[in-house]
Amino acid sequence: MSTPDKDDVSTALGLLLETLGEEKQRLNDEGAKAMISGEYATATAVIQFAERLLSFQEEVELLTEKWKELEDLRDDASPQVREIVGDRIFTVKPPRLSATRSSSQPVATPETVALCIHILEVLVSLGGHAKNQEVSTRVNKRV
Repeated sequence: MSTPDKDDVSTALGLLLETLGEEKQRLNDEGAKAMISGEYATATAVIQFAERLLSFQEEVELLTEKWKELEDLRDDASPQVREIVGDRIFTVKPPRLSATRSSSQPVATPETVALCIHILEVLVSLGGHAKNQEVSTRVNKRV
């Protein structure tokens, strides 16, 4: 299997969606444990966080759909347009993480997930696209 291209947006979105899905499952499990042990305030806080995470996951799914539309537009363009647009950010399809790692290996730490959330929230606020430097600057202001 090839290494995902760091500039491939489809790969990044696919990895993020998979990570968010796994984080949602972890929150479900931990929230259930809190309920069973009678930690109702903690369980309520986890539910509220999970609701926000799900909302964010839906936004990432919408961005993924918009990106697919851009890929299709590029694929349907004339050869001249495809040459100008290029393939730099349209190269690798998202890999299935479950096929490349054992279930005991975490996909990401909570810190990594939080950083991904900040990055995508900035991208959403900028209409789904921006230069790396602009995204970095705005993310650094948040953290």
